[in-house]
Amino acid sequence: MSRRVSSPKKIQHLRISPEHIEFLYDSMGISQAKNSLINCTRNWVAFKIKTNEPNLYIVQPNQGKIPPSESISILISVDWGEVKVLIKNNI
Repeated sequence: MSRRVSSPKKIQHLRISPEHIEFLYDSMGISQAKNSLINCTRNWVAFKIKTNEPNLYIVQPNQGKIPPSESISILISVDWGEVKVLIKNNI
């Protein structure tokens, strides 16, 4: 006799809006994108955002807590001077 075990439902705790991030180059060499991080639960949710290139991408705030059913704004900055260095060095 076999028993079927159902897996627990996946719960989406956080949602980012918009889902895609687009950076546009400006004359200052730094571009920014503003996104919202939305808590989809009835509880406080903690978050931490890490980047694979910390000198290239700056995220503010990069960690914190979001109240139930609330959202916070996240600002992501790109230093295009660093991008040029990476491209020049073929990294």
